Amino acid sequence: MIKNPPNFPNDFSTLDGRWLLVYSNNLRAENNSPLALNQVFQVIDTDQNSIKNVAYGIFKVPIFGNEIEIDFCLDHTFEITSQQYPAQLEITLRETKVKNSEELYKKALLTLPAFQSFAKPGRGRFDTTFLSDKLRISRGVYGEVRLFKKMILL
Repeated sequence: MIKNPPNFPNDFSTLDGRWLLVYSNNLRAENNSPLALNQVFQVIDTDQNSIKNVAYGIFKVPIFGNEIEIDFCLDHTFEITSQQYPAQLEITLRETKVKNSEELYKKALLTLPAFQSFAKPGRGRFDTTFLSDKLRISRGVYGEVRLFKKMILL
């Protein structure tokens, strides 16, 4: 069932689930960057007002030349700021976790709360311009476009 244009809160539960980022116009690999991302997901739970941006990547330790597999989780709350087209959510960062992907080291290496001084950079908005049971297109305030494919229902 296609919900285009989406209307919140009527189509809100369609957001629930684990969404794989298939395309983004602002996610470019830099050759000299110590971080290379493998996969990026967005996990949305509308009952909990929670959006988690989860990224799996490889961090190249500059001094030693070793590579460490790491997971990032940016945990956000959200609120609906526009119910009409384009349906819009405002997100606020709660905390960021960085973990080593190795099984022995599954504890968080680093957990950063969203301090008040970081609150403004930790806020954002995105428009949902297309929403179906399988695909979602969103646009950020800086012109970024993201295409997501639904992987799992929550």
